[in-house]
Amino acid sequence: MSASSKKKLRKEQMAANLTEKQLQEQREAKKLKTYTVTFAIVMVLVVAIVLGVIVAPYVEGALRSGSHAVTIGEHELSASELSYYYVDAISNYHDEVYSQYYSYYGNYWSLMLGFDTTKALDKQIKDQEKNTTWADYFIDIAIENAKSVYALYDDAMSKNFKMSEEDQKTLDNSLASLPTYAKYNDCDTVNEYLRTIYGPSANEKEYAEYFTITCIASAYYDDHADSLEYEAKDYRAYENEKKHMYNRYTFVYHSLNMSSYLGEGTKDDKGNTTWTDEEKNAAREKVKADMEKLKAAGITNKLTFDEALQSLDIYKYDKDGKPVADDKKTTAKESKDTFYDYMYVNEAAKKWIIEEGRKDGDLGVFPIYDSASAEEKDESKKLVNGYYIVLFNECDTNEVLMANVRHILVKFEGGTKDKDGNVTYSDKEKQAAKTEAEKLYKEFQDSIKDEKDIEKIEKKFSELANKKSDDQNGKVTNGGLYEDIYPGQMVEPFEKWCFEEGRKTGDTGLVETEYGWHIMFYSSTDELTYRDFMIENDMIADDMEKWHEDLLKKTTATIVNLTFMEYDIVVG
Repeated sequence: MSASSKKKLRKEQMAANLTEKQLQEQREAKKLKTYTVTFAIVMVLVVAIVLGVIVAPYVEGALRSGSHAVTIGEHELSASELSYYYVDAISNYHDEVYSQYYSYYGNYWSLMLGFDTTKALDKQIKDQEKNTTWADYFIDIAIENAKSVYALYDDAMSKNFKMSEEDQKTLDNSLASLPTYAKYNDCDTVNEYLRTIYGPSANEKEYAEYFTITCIASAYYDDHADSLEYEAKDYRAYENEKKHMYNRYTFVYHSLNMSSYLGEGTKDDKGNTTWTDEEKNAAREKVKADMEKLKAAGITNKLTFDEALQSLDIYKYDKDGKPVADDKKTTAKESKDTFYDYMYVNEAAKKWIIEEGRKDGDLGVFPIYDSASAEEKDESKKLVNGYYIVLFNECDTNEVLMANVRHILVKFEGGTKDKDGNVTYSDKEKQAAKTEAEKLYKEFQDSIKDEKDIEKIEKKFSELANKKSDDQNGKVTNGGLYEDIYPGQMVEPFEKWCFEEGRKTGDTGLVETEYGWHIMFYSSTDELTYRDFMIENDMIADDMEKWHEDLLKKTTATIVNLTFMEYDIVVG
């Protein structure tokens, strides 16, 4: 596989919603900047077309095709042409909020939009100070997106850029699918369908031009990203002064806070509780005393940390003076394989954790200052409201070489959902998946009997994955391949198999995870470490941002006449 193809596949996989990711670990994991490598200026093309009409149909209005709304560089866009950017900006925003919040908020996800989906956008204020509406907001985004697109498109044309055959085929197929979408939405023609989305002046020819220009801009952006190459010295120079950003740290911590030591205080007639300065200072003294006890407790691991905490009176007894039940005892929190940006301790503790030479068993104590006095230069004037107590365990520099693995997933079928939507599978259902996986595994082994050529063996596995795998992300087009697998990315049994000592190309096996049974094929060990993978992505993101900003500086956007824009859209 060429370096360019490998980069492209890597970006696609990082952007995919991998079924094997552990969601909890992903919340803790460093958010890689890979997503910025793809053209992120609303390049989710024709969102309204592909995902369905989320914008209510326009009311009949003045024809806008002949109006001059904005000038982008040397391009004069009519209100009709600008509407493609406008509606897709709204649709993309809607889709992003939905995908981000629906799984957590269910039917209440729409509250996170910030506007009422039953009212026109031009009737809802977004910025009180500027007195601008949501319609104004999306018009601004539409103009910026148009500017971004034409900045790239014009540069691409000046360099005689041509899309790849694959990208051109995708573009052609998308446009060819428009009649199907029209029919599906009970429209007699493509023009009728487009007008229900983009307004009374929308038409197939104009839309095709918009779509084509945007696809060329996106392909040009990706092509430039693929062209970036770096040497070993570039990685080391880039990480200088911020090496800790690419490490993962494991530590145990607990915070003692004055609020837990305050007495009942005094309640006013509205139920508000206040404490005198004397009461607050007394609480601070108790916090300090308990902090000293923890320092002297000989804490060396999480077990001894928990024991030390549970020996403190504040945690030994409940508010009624009764011993705390075993299942409610206070324990220290463990932050495992955590990147710097995701450490939930204060800055002083974070700086201590990342110090070179820090070793397993080191214990640190860090004041939590009262916010009102935290900026005092005189240390004696700072009020301490509590302490972070941190036990250092390990620093992982992520020097492990990443793995490239193919797999065939046989999902568990059936299952029983509880009230929270969690699915459990019976032993019978799990056994059925195992039996099917063993059958496919034997089918693969029989197909390569006496075959010695590893490339032919992998091709056989890839073909079987394309036909049989239940993993939609690794199915059909790439033979179940996941490249650049790094620690913390996949569910534990899957990952454990990938990084088992001595793992080599051609290794196969069966692995059970919470999703089903996996037939595994170890393709190769990557040339990049996980550390350099993160650094490379950050370098690409930074270089692409600068490159794109330089292009934008050459492109102007001037509003001429927005009178004919349809603002009264209702998002439904």
